[in-house]
Amino acid sequence: MDLRIHHRSDGEVAAELGPLLLRVVRGGSTTDEAVDRLVEMLEGMLARWPAVGVLIIVEHGTPRPTPEIRRRVDAVLRRHGERVVIGYAFLGLGFWSFEAREFAAERAAALGEPVFVEVDVEQLARRMSLELVGIDPERIVRTVAQLQADLVGG
Repeated sequence: MDLRIHHRSDGEVAAELGPLLLRVVRGGSTTDEAVDRLVEMLEGMLARWPAVGVLIIVEHGTPRPTPEIRRRVDAVLRRHGERVVIGYAFLGLGFWSFEAREFAAERAAALGEPVFVEVDVEQLARRMSLELVGIDPERIVRTVAQLQADLVGG
């Protein structure tokens, strides 16, 4: 499985690793353009894979998506619900982390599908590896670390 970067900016990177869509967000808001990119990625991956894992790594201080963005994302995920496994890793502390986990619980309730929520990448990678055959959790952790380092370098 080769890593393929689809988008990189100061506060976000979106990549593909086999049947995994990886998004690392550091502080920036989720825009309509970001949703368009992610939907295009997801639909392309679903054309090639029977199931796709969506790992969203959200770093401390990143704001919640707007209600309009959430509705757009929910509509896409409902179309593909049985073939998409969603996981969030919220990397932060305190009240922000609590609110971020509440956000994920709201997403799960809205979708009617399980959503994995963890506070570190290692736990999320292990859970995703149980859902998608052939996924190496250590490779996921290394790849996310690489993507995070790329954000630091800008």
